[in-house]
Amino acid sequence: EQRTLRLVARHADACNLFGDPATVRRKVDVLHGHCATEGRDPADITVTHLSTATTAATRAELDAKIEILGAGRASPEDVARSANAGTTEDQIGRYRDLADAGVQEAIVSLADVGDAGSVRDFAPVIDAFAR
Repeated sequence: EQRTLRLVARHADACNLFGDPATVRRKVDVLHGHCATEGRDPADITVTHLSTATTAATRAELDAKIEILGAGRASPEDVARSANAGTTEDQIGRYRDLADAGVQEAIVSLADVGDAGSVRDFAPVIDAFAR
């Protein structure tokens, strides 16, 4: 935060942050502080967030996806956590919280991309943020 985000404030047009909304909000605040020190408008820096997501319309469908993703190698809880698994409504809330924390663009890696329906299942999340 003290070195990289300072360099972002000084030189970059974009910055990719990781973490939950509280972590992202803290990092955005640090970035804005560095921008003030550098005399730079923070609006000139696009804040992005890269993470994995697994989405299904219902909890039962999501549980089935988690079972397939884990294939007995990890507990369902660990798989769900690492894949950021959630229903459509969960994911809309998650990305809304990230947007409220300062994320302007989300880069999403679908954990179940090998499943032909993964993009279809994530589409309503995208639609919720379409302008």
